[in-house]
Amino acid sequence: MKTVDARPRVPGMQAMTLSINGDKAMFYNVRLLGAQDPLMDLFGTHYFNQCYIQGSIDFIFGGARSIYQGCVIESIVTTSGAIAAHRI
Repeated sequence: MKTVDARPRVPGMQAMTLSINGDKAMFYNVRLLGAQDPLMDLFGTHYFNQCYIQGSIDFIFGGARSIYQGCVIESIVTTSGAIAAHRI
């Protein structure tokens, strides 16, 4: 499994791990490690398979329509509050 580690070294900072700016991208067996806003999935359609995505606040955001099949999506938030928002 390939790993992209963009966790900030200073607590409370933002760390973007991946920005997808195209259409029809596919990701297999990828670990994305970040904090706030690690996966910016801007537009288009994308496919994630057997991936591990870690973040704290708003960690998958953007206007894309993506499928996460067999993925683990884990929040590492340590304080109370909202960790995700769903858009239809």
